[in-house]
Amino acid sequence: MSSLDMAGFSISIMKADQSILDRLDAPTKAPSWPVGTAGNRTSVKISVPLPPVQSTIDEESLSRPQRLSQQGRILEAAIKAAATVVINLKDSLNEWDGKVGDGDCGSTMCRGATAILEDMKYYPLNDAAETVSEIGSSIRRIMGGTRRIM
Repeated sequence: MSSLDMAGFSISIMKADQSILDRLDAPTKAPSWPVGTAGNRTSVKISVPLPPVQSTIDEESLSRPQRLSQQGRILEAAIKAAATVVINLKDSLNEWDGKVGDGDCGSTMCRGATAILEDMKYYPLNDAAETVSEIGSSIRRIMGGTRRIM
C-alpha cells in the first residue's frame, strides 16, 4: 500500500561507470521513462482497458465447504496463523514504516489480515487456488494501494 501524501523518500545507490550512465541517459521512445540529457519530452497517456473478469466456477463452489478436507483444515490453520501474526505486528510495522514513509503500513496490513479472518467463512478452503484468489479479493477490497519496500 502507498499513500500519495506520505512523508519520506527513496534513494537508490548503485555503482555505475560512464558506459552505464550513458545508457541510462540514452534516448528512448518509452513514454514514461525520465528524460536524461536528451531534453524535454511530453508525457503520453496510454489507456489499457481491463478485460471483464469471468469466473469459470459457479457461485456455490466459491463458499466454505460444509466439510473440510485435510488440505482444507491445514489451509485454514495456516491462514489464521499468518493473519494473526500480521495483526500482532501492527505496531512494529507502523514504527518501521514511520522511519521511511507515512507510518501506516501496520495499520493497513492489519485491516487486510482482519478482513481475511472475517471473510474466511466464505472461502472455498478445499480448493487452495480459489482460496488464494478469494484472499486477493478481500485484500483488494480493504487495503488498496501497492506494497513498497521498507
